[in-house]
Amino acid sequence: MIDLTFYDLIIIGAGPSGISAALYAQKHNLKFTVIAQKFGGYANLVEEIKQFPGFDYVSGYGLMSGFLDQIKQLNVPLIEEETVVEITKKENRFEIRTTNATYFSRTVIVASGRRFRKPNIRNESRFIGKGISHFSVFDSTSFPNQKIAVVGGGHSGLFCALYAAKVAQKVYLIEKHSKVEETGKTYLIAKQTKKNERIEILTNTEAIEIIGDEEFEGLKIKDEKGIRNLYLDAAIFAIGYSPNTEMVAQSVNLNSKGEIKIDKNNMTNISGLFAAGDVSEVPQKQIIVALGEGAKAALSAINYLNHHHALEEIGLETKAKLNKKKK
Repeated sequence: MIDLTFYDLIIIGAGPSGISAALYAQKHNLKFTVIAQKFGGYANLVEEIKQFPGFDYVSGYGLMSGFLDQIKQLNVPLIEEETVVEITKKENRFEIRTTNATYFSRTVIVASGRRFRKPNIRNESRFIGKGISHFSVFDSTSFPNQKIAVVGGGHSGLFCALYAAKVAQKVYLIEKHSKVEETGKTYLIAKQTKKNERIEILTNTEAIEIIGDEEFEGLKIKDEKGIRNLYLDAAIFAIGYSPNTEMVAQSVNLNSKGEIKIDKNNMTNISGLFAAGDVSEVPQKQIIVALGEGAKAALSAINYLNHHHALEEIGLETKAKLNKKKK
C-alpha cells in the first residue's frame, strides 16, 4: 500500500520520546503521524519510577497508559504493529517504507528506542518460553521458590536478579568479566545485589550451552576451574541492549555503540532527519530525558519546516518573476 499523503512529519516509535514529539507536533498543527510496533516500548517494562515529577510512585506501564489515554483524547494519529524497514531521502522528501506500506514526509524523527540483545548460546532458541526468557519479557512471579540464573552483570542483570530474588529460592548472577558493573547509576543496585542472601554472584563465568533434551535442565558454564553443569529451573538473559537503527543504519552516522549521532538540535547528518531518546547517542537512558529529547526534536523539526517552507516560497516567487521577465 502507498499512502499518498505528504506529511510534514513522521515519527518512528511510540515510547516516551516519540509520544512527547507527537504532542508538540499536534500542538503546532502539523500534518503528521506516529508509526510504531508497540505503544510504550521499553518503558512499559520499568517496574517503578521514583523520581518522576508529580508522582510519589508510578510504574513505567502506568505512566505509558496515562500517555496513551492522553493521545487518544487529543486524537493524535498512531499507526501500530508496523515495522519501519527503510528510510530514504529523495530530493526534498523522505520515503518511509514499512512492512505494510510506504509513506512520504518532509521531516522524520527516529525515536525507535532499543531492544534487549540476544545471547549467542547453543540451543537458546529451542527453549525460549520453556525455561529461557529475556529480561524484556520475564515476570518475577513465575519463579516462586525456584533456582534460576540471570546471565549478565550490567545494570539490566543486577536489576533483574534483585527483582527475581523477591520470590526465587536462589538466584545465580553470571558475569563473564571479573566483577559486576558498579559505576554511576548501578552503584546502589550493585550494593543491594551483593547484600542479598538469595543471590550468588559468579564472576569470570560464562554460560556456553543450555542443558536439556525435551525440557530445560540448566546451563553449562565455564569458569576459571573449567566447565561444569549448573542445574536450574529457569534462566534469564539480560546482557545489554542494541539500538533499533536498522532502518537508517546505511545512511546516518552512528557511534561505536550503534546509536545515532545527533547535533544540539537532534539533527542527524541528513538534513530534516532527527533522532531522539534511547536510539540516539544521548548517554542518559532515562524516561524523563527521553521525554525532553522528544520535545526538543519536535521543536527542531518545526523550526526546520518553517525555515525551509519560507525558502521554498522565496524560490517559487523568484521563479515566477524570472518567467514573467522572459515573457
